[in-house]
Amino acid sequence: MSDEAVIRVRNLSKEFRRPRRFEGPLGGLRTLLTRQHSVVSAVEDVSFDIEPGELVGYLGPNGAGKSTTIKMLTGIMVPTSGTVEIAGLTPWQDRERNARQIGVVFGQRSQLWWDLPVIESFRLVKELYEVPAAMFDANLAMFTELLGMAEFLATPVRQLSLGQRMRADLAAAMLYEPAVLYLDEPTIGLDVLAKEAIRAFLAELNSARRTTIILTTHDLDDLERLATRLILIDHGQVVYDGDLATLKTRYAPYRDVVVQPSDPTQARDLTVLGTDVARVEDGKVWLRFKPRPAAGRCRRRRRAGGLRGLRPVYRRSRPRGCAAADLCRWRRIRSRCRMRGTVVRTGRVSWRSRFRASVVIAVLAGRSLWVYRSGLLISAGVLLVQIFALQMVWTWVYAGDSVVDGSGGVGEISLPVQLAYVTLSTAQFWALNHWGVYSLQQRVREGRIGTDLARPLDLLWQVTMGRVGTIAGCLPFALAALLIAMAFGGVVAPASAGALVAYLVALVLATVISVQLVLLLDMTSFWSLEVTGIYLSFTLVSRFLSGSLVPLWFMPDWLRVVAGLFPFQATTFSPVAIYLGVLQGSAMWQALGIAAAWAVVLGVALRLSWGRVLNRVVVQGG
Repeated sequence: MSDEAVIRVRNLSKEFRRPRRFEGPLGGLRTLLTRQHSVVSAVEDVSFDIEPGELVGYLGPNGAGKSTTIKMLTGIMVPTSGTVEIAGLTPWQDRERNARQIGVVFGQRSQLWWDLPVIESFRLVKELYEVPAAMFDANLAMFTELLGMAEFLATPVRQLSLGQRMRADLAAAMLYEPAVLYLDEPTIGLDVLAKEAIRAFLAELNSARRTTIILTTHDLDDLERLATRLILIDHGQVVYDGDLATLKTRYAPYRDVVVQPSDPTQARDLTVLGTDVARVEDGKVWLRFKPRPAAGRCRRRRRAGGLRGLRPVYRRSRPRGCAAADLCRWRRIRSRCRMRGTVVRTGRVSWRSRFRASVVIAVLAGRSLWVYRSGLLISAGVLLVQIFALQMVWTWVYAGDSVVDGSGGVGEISLPVQLAYVTLSTAQFWALNHWGVYSLQQRVREGRIGTDLARPLDLLWQVTMGRVGTIAGCLPFALAALLIAMAFGGVVAPASAGALVAYLVALVLATVISVQLVLLLDMTSFWSLEVTGIYLSFTLVSRFLSGSLVPLWFMPDWLRVVAGLFPFQATTFSPVAIYLGVLQGSAMWQALGIAAAWAVVLGVALRLSWGRVLNRVVVQGG
């Protein structure tokens, strides 16, 4: 155990409580009523130290606890017991500060924005980690050349091959030059050439910048090519910590070669010098031998006086398969890598960078929504149909009357005001409650929440800005629908300039409340696998109680009292009623005060619930 270790792990353990599920016709009912749990130990009493600049292989069978350990080291998971220090920080307690000094690549989960070009994800990394422009441009140019990314920087991530995506993920994890890099099976599913490119990149990164790397893999070639030290874990416990050569000597001193002769009758008579016959079965022979140290390849050099002695041919420091013509380019990149070493960053991200990163997240979420603009156009068309259908219904309800008395002290409501209310409330509800491509519930189901937690920005704030970006992406389509409805007399001017200003304030509060409600609803995905029914019920109840279908002034008194117990009317009824001048004076100020109070109450509830949500974070793997 060293005092200079950048990573210190002591007695680390992680247990999961998993519900017991019964089988049979009534198994689902028994599971619901009994709620029995079993405790599974994923990691048990793990301890090790890693020095700065070490490249350590973390090896073990499926389910041994490799990924779970990585998630605790990165702060994604909270351990049951034990301690971890990464450059003096506890990952799960100082998650944002720790995230600034680490890079994480999950082989089966990408941190890139799925529907946008690769370069857009890189620009988000620049803002999240406060990368200076000169440093960002230099690193981007270097990694683009080193990893061969020039051809797909402008390509959406969903159109990349697995090898291309892994190269882009590695570049994203290294653009800000982290001191520690965690790689969870980075070469899984890749072809030979892609593996060689990534191995060469990691070897250069480790030797040139002294980046500390922890690599989990099932590929022994990765370990032989890269790792200087191996930690073997099985059933959650460390069973070996040392170099690969010692491990082979201790646990696998012999090699077996299976030979199948063309004539099966000769199998029992087959012998090869230097091997022993381990067994013969089904016409096959298992030959066992003890491997010798690999000798250098030799070649002869001709001199004027005859032949010179043999000389070993040493491997050049470049990736296998790299053509000789590329050697100069490879050396040029190597020298560029050595210009700067990694720097440990333990400070917090500045508020300026938080703001800029938040804006970038919102913009990317809106742009991701616009990738599916055909679906948005269809949805906006359905919105128009709803508006015209409701206008026809209310025109029929008025049946030639110019005004209808409303309840709740609002007085008489004219037909133009009612039609304008229907148009505005329907469009506003559609924009604020549109389910976009970026949501907490979706990221939980896809297992991508781990990559979000590994960023130096509060996860709740990330998904909040993603939701804001989704709403902003819907606004142009909602405005287009309003303009079309206006052409048919479905919209009237605001009651006054003051009413317009108050409406804008109420609309901001409505957006805040809507985002908070959706986030609270998304949290149910941490407890329930099937949330479709919950979402449909929420949409129906919120649309009715918000006054989007029937204005509150036409509801019975008892139903208006019930609607007042929920925040829904602050998202639709109150802003539109203020715009139309139905709520004026003290009634308008009261509506704005109630909306502000709901925003505060929901914000407190959201923050209090978030702690319990993070404790239930379980990303696939372990």
